[in-house]
Amino acid sequence: MEGGSTEASLQPPLLQEGELAQEGSAENRTAAANASDNNESLGDRDGHDSPTRTKYWKSMKLGELLLCFTFWFSTWAVFKLFDIEPYQRPIPFQYLDNSGDYVRNLTNNESREGDSISASILVFIAELVQLCLCLVHAHCWHSGSSPSSLHANVHSTLCVFWVANALNRIATESVKNYTGYLRPIFYEECVPDDQYQGCTSDDIGEGIRKSFPSGHS
Repeated sequence: MEGGSTEASLQPPLLQEGELAQEGSAENRTAAANASDNNESLGDRDGHDSPTRTKYWKSMKLGELLLCFTFWFSTWAVFKLFDIEPYQRPIPFQYLDNSGDYVRNLTNNESREGDSISASILVFIAELVQLCLCLVHAHCWHSGSSPSSLHANVHSTLCVFWVANALNRIATESVKNYTGYLRPIFYEECVPDDQYQGCTSDDIGEGIRKSFPSGHS
């Protein structure tokens, strides 16, 4: 009797039908999730639209991406297409009573010798190359191996780049227009009148009053 009771106590308890069904459904859900991830990865490698990519284009993320791009483009258009007049700082000079001569400020009396870097090269280096490097970094070092993490990284990279670029333009252009600091080639571009009260050059733009804070020509 004692031996029989010991053998009975060592036998594992039998699972009820409900517990077996729960374990089976949990295993099925895990297998289905793994199969879905594999299908997404295969769809991306084959060049077909995966469920993750389709889900992205139909989600609010696309609207957020378009909003970031619109914010960047609108700030560029406002400062590029609209002629915002900067602060009209007086032309610097010193009048000598003894001789009656006007002395120029040497800081603004430099000569123009051409551009070291053209505007197109500057845009290419400062914006396009920078954006490409950020996208390569997001693609190569994204966390996880699922396509959703890659899409999230690329989405975040584009949004951060456009918003940061727009905020930088707003801050820089606002400070330049507020201060109206004169460029080092101001006298050459302005050609002041005899009393240094205004410019006589016909080919003059507001850019000669936007040299803050860099002080560049």
